[in-house]
Amino acid sequence: MRKDYDFSKGQHGSVLSTEGKTHTSIWLDDDVYAFFCTKAQAQAQGRGYQGLINDALRETMKHSAIPPQESEHS
Repeated sequence: MRKDYDFSKGQHGSVLSTEGKTHTSIWLDDDVYAFFCTKAQAQAQGRGYQGLINDALRETMKHSAIPPQESEHS
C-alpha cells in the first residue's frame, strides 16, 4: 500500500450516470420485495431488482387509462 495517494483529479458523487432517474424511497410489502429481490429472479432476467420493479411499473403504465404526465424532474 502506498503512503500517499493523489486524489486531486477525483470527482465527488456517483460514477454512474443518473440522467433520467429520480431517487426515491418507497415501502414495499415483504412478499413484493422478496419476489423482485430473489437471486434466481434477478439472474433469470439478467438485471437487478430495481430494473425489474421499473419494468413491472412501466408495464402497468402501458395498460393504464390515466395519461402519463410530464415529470417535474425533466
